[in-house]
Amino acid sequence: MKPLKKYNVAVIGAGRVGTALAVMLAKAGHRISGVASRTRDDAEHCAKLTDAGMISTNPVDVVVGAKMILLTVPDDQIAPVCQSVAANNGFRRGQMVIHASGALGSNVLEPAAKKGCQVASMHPFQSFATADQAMENLPGSYFGIEGSKDAVSVLEKLVPEAFGGTVLLLDERTKPVYHAAACMASCFVVVLTQASLELLVQLGLEKEEAVKMLTPLLRGTVDNIDLLGLPKALTGPIERGDVQTIKAHLASVEARRPRVASLYKELGLKALDIAVEKGGLPRDKVLEIRGMFERTPK
Repeated sequence: MKPLKKYNVAVIGAGRVGTALAVMLAKAGHRISGVASRTRDDAEHCAKLTDAGMISTNPVDVVVGAKMILLTVPDDQIAPVCQSVAANNGFRRGQMVIHASGALGSNVLEPAAKKGCQVASMHPFQSFATADQAMENLPGSYFGIEGSKDAVSVLEKLVPEAFGGTVLLLDERTKPVYHAAACMASCFVVVLTQASLELLVQLGLEKEEAVKMLTPLLRGTVDNIDLLGLPKALTGPIERGDVQTIKAHLASVEARRPRVASLYKELGLKALDIAVEKGGLPRDKVLEIRGMFERTPK
């Protein structure tokens, strides 16, 4: 496969995602021709990292002369920003306009498509706590893409060449399910960690110490999933059918953090399904544990 030609790229939205993608594109030999962002400081920061030719707070200013336009603004701003650029004659036939939302499809870029642009969505299946951390984690990550045929053809080369990623072709109609999966594996891990932290703080630990305790456990769990896969990576009292331990968990957690106990029960039911899939758990244990999780506290 012939390597992808180098593009002039305009970036609209210089937050964590836009900056990370722009820096990696620049390192791969693409020219960042302009950066626009809501604040000039963000635009200047991204431009400094990428040697961008122009900065502005007006997206229309930076799209002129760009072959590829990355629209890396928050999801609820993609449609209005695209509409605004189109209404002000910013788009030109033959340009590629790409947004990075995980939940929205390329149809949200219809104003650009009507101007003769190729449109697509390109979503990194990765968390972006900071731009630097994102650039470190992107190589090896999956990128969900969909859109017009020509734009997708370009992204199928761009993703591995510029980002070291793997392409996953999506149907825009099912993107919300795809994005929900990403949120559950990323955002909700933070939620679960916070719930665990609250229990440890109840024991008198400082928050910082609790985080230090939990982090190696989280890493070990991810390593087990990577090494063993699912359902083999499941461990713990539910997988073992340890009824007395589960009873003790529920009694103590319900007394201290009732909402966390509700979360424990709901996730426990899912863990029980995984344990059944893994095999080896007697049917009477399954029924007893399920009854404990489904029982309403007095």
